[in-house]
Amino acid sequence: MREPVTVRPRTPADLPFVAGALRGVHEQDRYPMIWPDDPAAWLDPPGTTAAWVAVETDVTATSTILGHLCVVKGAHDTSVSRLFTTPAARGRGLGLGERLLGEAVRWARDRGEHLVLDVVDDGGPAPALYERLGWRLTGTDVADWATPEGQYLPIRLYRAPAEAVSSESRPKSSGANDGGRAGRRGHDRRHGHVGAGNGRPGNLRRSAVFGRSRTAAGDQDDGGEHGQ
Repeated sequence: MREPVTVRPRTPADLPFVAGALRGVHEQDRYPMIWPDDPAAWLDPPGTTAAWVAVETDVTATSTILGHLCVVKGAHDTSVSRLFTTPAARGRGLGLGERLLGEAVRWARDRGEHLVLDVVDDGGPAPALYERLGWRLTGTDVADWATPEGQYLPIRLYRAPAEAVSSESRPKSSGANDGGRAGRRGHDRRHGHVGAGNGRPGNLRRSAVFGRSRTAAGDQDDGGEHGQ
């Protein structure tokens, strides 16, 4: 029997376990698109000011990381990054992508910050999730990083809602993947679907948080996504 999943601030001790969870996401969803040399460092990019993990604990007190998100402050904006949920979280109605995003939005609102994110526009369910949660589409662009196949993918740019959107006022999910690839410009997306670069960890450019149409977050009813 497992206890309810909790979402809490990430601690330094969590990073090795988050990196282990990310490995499973990479193997199933190809997020990050190119595995970083130092996954723990990739999960904690320069400018990280806050981060959260979704954790499930069983009756033996064994904890399992099911999701992650961090907020990165740049020169011109504050972005959602490294957002993902694991395959084990999907199809269970946990809504972890939504819960993790909610923590970030509340954190930013309390500090007068305005969050942004970008997501690969490849027909995946992520844009529908963000729009359902009240994120506003502010424009489109083309990623300045290439996939291993040499493609430069289109991205959608979003800004967080000015006010919280209650779950009661939102339309129900259709059951599609809850996340997608959320990313932050300026971070390496090659290594995560969000924030891509040129494919090598350390050469960070504008990134698309997730990298493929299916986010590492899982089904929409699970809430989840891949972030930069």
